[in-house]
Amino acid sequence: MNFLIKLNILLITFLICISSNFAQDKHLDSLYNELKTSKSFSHKTELMLLIGEYEPIFRLSYWDSIVERCGDKTDLQETKAFALNNIGFIGDMDGQMAVAEANFSKSIELFLKIKDTANAADGLYNLAVHYQDIGEYGKSLDLMNKAMQFYRKTNKNSGIGEVYNGLAVTYDYLGNPLKSIQNYDSAYAILSGLKDTIRMANVLTNLASIHSDLGDLETAKKYYFQSNDLYLSQDKSINNNILTNLNNLATIYWAEGNVSKAKSTVESNLSIYREKNDQLNIFNTLINLGKIYSEEKNYKLANSYYNDGLNIARKLKNKYELCSALKAYSSFLTNQGEIQEAESLALEGYQISKEIGSLELEASISEVLASIYDKQSNYEKAYKFQRIHDALSDSLVNKETLSAVVAQKFEIEYLTKVATDSVKNAEAQKVKDAELLASKEESKRLLIQADQEKQKKIFLFIGLGLALVFGIVMFNRFKV
Repeated sequence: MNFLIKLNILLITFLICISSNFAQDKHLDSLYNELKTSKSFSHKTELMLLIGEYEPIFRLSYWDSIVERCGDKTDLQETKAFALNNIGFIGDMDGQMAVAEANFSKSIELFLKIKDTANAADGLYNLAVHYQDIGEYGKSLDLMNKAMQFYRKTNKNSGIGEVYNGLAVTYDYLGNPLKSIQNYDSAYAILSGLKDTIRMANVLTNLASIHSDLGDLETAKKYYFQSNDLYLSQDKSINNNILTNLNNLATIYWAEGNVSKAKSTVESNLSIYREKNDQLNIFNTLINLGKIYSEEKNYKLANSYYNDGLNIARKLKNKYELCSALKAYSSFLTNQGEIQEAESLALEGYQISKEIGSLELEASISEVLASIYDKQSNYEKAYKFQRIHDALSDSLVNKETLSAVVAQKFEIEYLTKVATDSVKNAEAQKVKDAELLASKEESKRLLIQADQEKQKKIFLFIGLGLALVFGIVMFNRFKV
């Protein structure tokens, strides 16, 4: 799984700051000077907001003081709403979930009260991403859909594209790749129109992740390389995103049997992540190293990496990542004969998978539990969890059909939208647009055909009383 890039006011400001230090210092000086000379209470409060966002300032007490200054003053309610939103961001980044949720909610309510629909939509999306981060996917989807309604009313295309991207990530977490792809498709179309190269690259990265999960490793590698090309085409390369792609490529090398190349890539990335203190990527890299050293039969080192990765996952407060770590480590311990510890970790992971509603994780952990109970000669439980795994697997998407759809749609989309700059005349562009339209129509046909197949299987289940569900959940599904 790859990672959604969470952009917000404070972080955007931070990136701007480090890219133009001289201009920043000059501007900040002017803001501080204006703050000292201003005699208006309201103007001073607004200047405090601008300074806090521009530096940026991450002290909760600073933003609390702005909220207190605003009080119920009519002319400062927008300033108060922005300050509450920033408190929500800081709480989210610090892992203070109650602080994040309370202040995001207050900010949204205040924006709606003053009829600022556009900023209310931003607040809804920010809260949705917060819930996504902690594995509350139902709440996340509900808020994203509300944000989408507001963005459509205000014709804010950048917001619409961002929500489509967020929906895609959430559906991927929920194990619904077709719906995820549908939303990435919509996001990509909008982002290409806005010429948002970075986010276009993010979409390609996430598509690569889907292909990798489907076992289509060649296509996955192609998208990772194309994504990195887009990142590198920018004046400032997004190093973390490139490293994430390289880390995922290492996983593919390992799956292809090129263990030495995978190991060298991952170990190189790990040293960089540690220098940056990037805990999320450190976690994922440690889990990958655990898999690699297990493959090399260096079980002691593999165990160490898995254990370190799990410890970090517990601190991240991200249920999906924790569940993934529990699944990987319990599977390793099962193979090592450490059955009691494996059972404890797998049951914990199974409970989390049920909480967050991820069918893929629930299916994979059920398989681990079936293996554990089989080794314990507890055949009743082994049979129970094997049946759960089989039923969930049958309810997931038909991977061969999905792979064909994604390959056809995004091969043409990448060539027509990412490489637009190389098109020299209008006629050539028309031809490419026609190809894109044809691709989309064919993709729709494939999805409809797959949905019809699903319905046939459901009716067969009803008529014949088969034990397993063969329906394919289609047309509603889909990491920097």
